[in-house]
Amino acid sequence: MSDLIGLVEGLDFSGCRVLLLGDLVLDRSIFGTTRRVSREAPIPVVQYASEASAPGGAANVAANLASLGAQVSVAGVVGDDQRGEELLDCLKRLGADTGLTRSVSNRPTTVKTRVFAGGVGTVRQQVLRLDHEPISVPDPTLLSSLAVAVHEASSEFDAVILSDYGYGAVDPTLCHRIEGVPVVVDSRMQLRQFAGAHTLKPNLSELEHIAGRDLLTTSDIAKAAESLRTNAEAGSVLVTLGRDGMLLCEADQVQAVPVFGDDEIADVTGAGDSVLATYALALGSGMHRFDAARVATVAGAVAVNHYGTHAVRTAEIKEAVRHG
Repeated sequence: MSDLIGLVEGLDFSGCRVLLLGDLVLDRSIFGTTRRVSREAPIPVVQYASEASAPGGAANVAANLASLGAQVSVAGVVGDDQRGEELLDCLKRLGADTGLTRSVSNRPTTVKTRVFAGGVGTVRQQVLRLDHEPISVPDPTLLSSLAVAVHEASSEFDAVILSDYGYGAVDPTLCHRIEGVPVVVDSRMQLRQFAGAHTLKPNLSELEHIAGRDLLTTSDIAKAAESLRTNAEAGSVLVTLGRDGMLLCEADQVQAVPVFGDDEIADVTGAGDSVLATYALALGSGMHRFDAARVATVAGAVAVNHYGTHAVRTAEIKEAVRHG
């Protein structure tokens, strides 16, 4: 703990510049109260109270980067619609530069709507999620021009993040093409395509999908991570394990990153984005991978103690460590 305190006390990401390319999502949260079960079907009737919108998907990574004090440039694709404008406005209010983000008229902005409800005097819980997703990938010409723009701009940044949620905005070949800065990748089930990354960041279920089997022991996880690292020609693989912390697999060693915090979890929504943002920022600030992962696991612990997506602040990381 004393080592961790030493790491976080001097955290200052204000001079760190990060370029993010990813699948941008608008998260909508609807809050209400449940008092009865519907007579039409065995479902709760939710009395609407309020709603809020926030950056989601890769945009939540950007929100975390900005909240942590970084200078953020966001590249991606949104629809030329009301939700797209709302998402870009959210990012701009956070201080993110959206100059590399493209608005297109032939596909909608991806929106994920979560309904939180509970009885009077009880804690609201998520009871429904409604996704509004595009049915096709963006135009290849658009994607090619976006990848070229990201590649040309990458030399001006301290770190690059590729956040792939499966909606088609991220070009995996960028890992090999970007040189001189760490490229950290989070991808839903497609990590093997991102050859040449500095760090690949799967969670356990994603690593099991890649391995094609259940990974029941630490040894199983380590072997699968090393296989992924080798096949993808990556510098390292950082596996997030929820309550069991993380496992960092590098060329010469495998290290367990202990979990931070307790078992009290409010909501895991977006916690992986907080970990990704903090880890990449720490790398961009000059930390070694293991120390960066230790700081990132604190950010994850902060995130899961909030309902919905939460953009973690540096002050929260420091406060959490001070209080153990």
